[in-house]
Amino acid sequence: MTNSIQLFTQDNSAITYHNKKGDAFNITTEGALFKGGQAIAALKDAAQLSALHKAESGRYRAASDIVSAAFPSMAKAFEKFIGVEPWSSKTTMGLYLDKVEAMRPTNEVKGFTAKQVKAREFIGLLRTIKALERAEDNAFVIEA
Repeated sequence: MTNSIQLFTQDNSAITYHNKKGDAFNITTEGALFKGGQAIAALKDAAQLSALHKAESGRYRAASDIVSAAFPSMAKAFEKFIGVEPWSSKTTMGLYLDKVEAMRPTNEVKGFTAKQVKAREFIGLLRTIKALERAEDNAFVIEA
C-alpha cells in the first residue's frame, strides 16, 4: 500500500490512505489528524518522507524533530552539551545521529518503544544521504 500527500496550495492538502481491506480513501491532512488510525499513519509516513527529502537538500530540522520526538531526553542533553540544535549543520546532525544510534534502551527487557524503533529505522534512511553517512574513521588521536 502506498500513502501519498498532495499539496494543492499552502492552505489545502490531502492524503490518500488505505484501510485493512485495501480500499483507498482521500482526506485532508487536517481531517487525517482527527480520523486517526490508518489515516494518521499515512500522514506520518508522508511527513517522514518529506523530512527525508528536506534532509537530502541540507535542511535537517524536520528530520531532527522526528528523531527528537522519540528520544526527547537525548535531544535535550545533546543541545545542552553541544550548545546548538542538532539540525544546525550536517556535522552536528551526523553527531546527533551517532549518539542516538549508540543509545541503549532504558528497559533492557522491553527494549525500545515502538516510536523509538520507527525513529531508528528513519535514522537508517537518513544514513543513505551522503552528508549524513556514518564515518567509521571520524575518531582521531592528537599527540601532545
